Amino acid sequence: MAKNVKMTRNGNIVQTFSVPAGTVGGEVLAIGTDGLMVLTMTDAYASIDPTSATTYPQGIDAANEVSAEILGVNVAVELTVGDGAVAVGDAVYLVAGSPDTYSNADGSGANTLIGWALTATSAAGDVATVGLKGSA
Repeated sequence: MAKNVKMTRNGNIVQTFSVPAGTVGGEVLAIGTDGLMVLTMTDAYASIDPTSATTYPQGIDAANEVSAEILGVNVAVELTVGDGAVAVGDAVYLVAGSPDTYSNADGSGANTLIGWALTATSAAGDVATVGLKGSA
């Protein structure tokens, strides 16, 4: 458990993320390369035995996963993201001049960053869970 948290209003979303081996609770990590930051709440387990009676904390079900608080994100919505596959941590943008159209491309700076993908998609037009930026 993160032992270094001194103050939080606990309004941020918590979910599991894949992280590097050896990650411990209390680390601040970037997920992906587009600015999604998390505070790890649990240590990463080196291995997970699904046949054991062990109960792993907060939804962890794979090796090198942690439960983490997503910093600055307390609202998540499902949106259709139209430009191709989306990875967890990818930036999601509102397309300029196209209300209700979302992209994982910044449109050469024309599109507005609205948040980050919290779930992956495999193709253009799939629905992703998006944590909204600045929703605190």
